[in-house]
Amino acid sequence: MLIITKFHDYYDRAMGYGGVDKTTVYQRKEDIIPIKYSHTDDRDLRLYVTQVDKGNYRYCVDTMVVGVAGEVYPVVKCVKKKWVMGEEEEIKYFYGEQELRDWVEQEKLELEKKWYWGDSVYDVFAEDRWEFLKQHFILQRAPIFIYERCNNGPHQIRVNTCLKDVEFYKVRDAFTAFQDIYMYISGVLGNLNKELTDISDIDMRDKKGFDKWSFKQEQAKARKRKK
Repeated sequence: MLIITKFHDYYDRAMGYGGVDKTTVYQRKEDIIPIKYSHTDDRDLRLYVTQVDKGNYRYCVDTMVVGVAGEVYPVVKCVKKKWVMGEEEEIKYFYGEQELRDWVEQEKLELEKKWYWGDSVYDVFAEDRWEFLKQHFILQRAPIFIYERCNNGPHQIRVNTCLKDVEFYKVRDAFTAFQDIYMYISGVLGNLNKELTDISDIDMRDKKGFDKWSFKQEQAKARKRKK
């Protein structure tokens, strides 16, 4: 798979492993799609967010869902920062409930309290809760997206975004992630997204085993026979 992009992601290093299949092209162009819901309906669309103050630290807890190659992965993002301005933040991403609980116990936090509509942060890991998001692979015609809260509105979907930024390498190593995305584009999306599978004449020529001189040589021979 050939990746055309303006940014680097952790699985890009697998692109040259075993050769590059230029017949499958991933144009990794990031885009944002806003998702609107009412405060009385669509409860399952909403993501958990809270903050906890403890000692000299503030813990900001946010949730999101990462979609990769037809599968969705709920994530809890925790930012630990001191009250003192200029201090570096400690950011952690948790892809499993037990991993999160172990860290909460280590930090001696209380995150069991439910939010005003009844969810706790651990409910983000409920089985099949985010299955409805899988439709966005087809709707957005993209192998990667992140469903998240945004500052100026309820929620949004970022398509073709950087997986390194959310530490997805904890879930899939570089070669496995690359293979999953490659197979999803070439197999599931197929011709559905012309932008993903557009092949130039030159790439197709090379794939068929010709080179830039092949047809010129044939034309030259044809002209010679006429003489």
